[in-house]
Amino acid sequence: MSLWDSIYSSDDSYFGNESSVLARESLNFFKKYQCKSILEFGCGQGRDTLLFASNGMKVHSIDSSVTAVEQLIQNIKKLGLEGRVKVSRLDLAKDLPSLEANEVMDTVYSNLFYRMPFNDQELQRLFDFVRNVLPVGGLHIFSIRNKNTDRSFGKGKKIAKDTFVINGFKVRFFTQEEILRFNRGFKTLRTMEAYEEPCSLILAFTVKIRDFQNDKLSTTIN
Repeated sequence: MSLWDSIYSSDDSYFGNESSVLARESLNFFKKYQCKSILEFGCGQGRDTLLFASNGMKVHSIDSSVTAVEQLIQNIKKLGLEGRVKVSRLDLAKDLPSLEANEVMDTVYSNLFYRMPFNDQELQRLFDFVRNVLPVGGLHIFSIRNKNTDRSFGKGKKIAKDTFVINGFKVRFFTQEEILRFNRGFKTLRTMEAYEEPCSLILAFTVKIRDFQNDKLSTTIN
């Protein structure tokens, strides 16, 4: 059993039942940019998935934990949201999602997923996938642990670049500038700092303006 499976098995609402601050802030961007479909990385037990689906979004949620996926599926059924949510178990550190031919996403969303112990090459692979799967005008919304203000930065055993083992968890920290370097082809709409016990966060709301495959640059997005 993985660490996350063990944690979720002992607590069916490990992060609480309330949606994250990133998810709540995202709803305004979804409305402005008329987003209807979300690909969510690292959904966990689904507190943000359920918020999005309850607000009319179609969500494809991905997590590596068997337990989290099973718990989320149960909650989807309880709330009658089966038609709005697709759940996949996938280890994104090893494999990228395979979307169905008719599965068009206009948002990729992740709350604290990029704080996993990815190296720079792995992160760029994930960010490049996001850019390739989204249309011009699609949103990439994510949060990371803030290297400048998070009290846990530098604590525990260092195992890689800005990455530490803290209470059994492997956590990577970033500055805003560091994480946005991976987000090639996107314009930053807004960044903000937030706090969710025990994490100091940077929230990033970005929109795709460049399609490198066709070498097109949009000048109409605001």
